[in-house]
Amino acid sequence: MVKWFKNVLHLYRREHTVEAAVQALEGLDFDTIAVSGVSGLLLGPILAYKMSKKLIVVRKNGDSSHSNYLIEGTCGRKYVIIDDFMSTGATVSYIRQQIDKKIDVSGWKPECVGFYNYDDSEFSERHQQQRCDEAGIPYLNPTYAQYR
Repeated sequence: MVKWFKNVLHLYRREHTVEAAVQALEGLDFDTIAVSGVSGLLLGPILAYKMSKKLIVVRKNGDSSHSNYLIEGTCGRKYVIIDDFMSTGATVSYIRQQIDKKIDVSGWKPECVGFYNYDDSEFSERHQQQRCDEAGIPYLNPTYAQYR
């Protein structure tokens, strides 16, 4: 089993993962959590509930499992993307594009305020920071060095 999967399936690791995310995102100005795929859906709804945030799910193109809608949920003015890891940035770009195309509430477009990943390895931190820089959005995880 891959590490990120253990972080959300194992009871004690999940509790730690959720608390770490809440601490990292506390005080940030956002009202919505955006997720896509299984990895986002394993943690996104828990965080949305725990932090009293809206939740929006963006399905990957062609994924019609259980619904014919590409986007479900409610998006506010500012959202954070939650996922396990940003490999190429394609999923994050896709989520942002779909929200930009499909969500228009009274003439304003929701703003992506950053990306939070719950794979807590040192390699992940460096890789994620680089990918976020390339995507032009903030990387919201605290630095790994703080936890050594």
